[in-house]
Amino acid sequence: MGSRDLASVEHLKSWLHSQDFLAGVALLAIGGFSLYESADLAFGSLAKFGPGLLPRALGLGVVLAGAFILIASVIQPNDRVTDFRLRGPIFVGAALVVFAVTIRPFGLIVAAPLAVLIAGIADTQTRWRETAALALLLTAACVLVFGYLLKLSIPMFPWAPAIASLTSVLQ
Repeated sequence: MGSRDLASVEHLKSWLHSQDFLAGVALLAIGGFSLYESADLAFGSLAKFGPGLLPRALGLGVVLAGAFILIASVIQPNDRVTDFRLRGPIFVGAALVVFAVTIRPFGLIVAAPLAVLIAGIADTQTRWRETAALALLLTAACVLVFGYLLKLSIPMFPWAPAIASLTSVLQ
């Protein structure tokens, strides 16, 4: 191998291990999955959205962002990935699972702040007062937007009917 060949191999290694390259590949995979999974859903029109419009539009946006980041990383490689810690992905994933498991039985009032607090464990430098404030503010914003403005059928307080019937019995 000549020196030119070694230089091209080193350049290839530099962008294969760059943070932006790996991020671009991850975004392409996520966006591609979204496009694949939403392929069977009706697209609808701009006047009347179908269930496939939003997942496909977001998937396409994620694919385009991933392609842009990937191409930029090949043109000019940046920082290499030196170490990868699993703490962040594990606790953020756990927060998503806990939210999905607790939203129906306990409602948004319990599931949202619990998910934020668990996701806060992902960072070793988490400031818990700020995380608790964020959990309360995000929960209030979600209740306002999804419950009152959009009137979605997300359980907010599933125990509210039980409390109402209990208070009517006690009176």
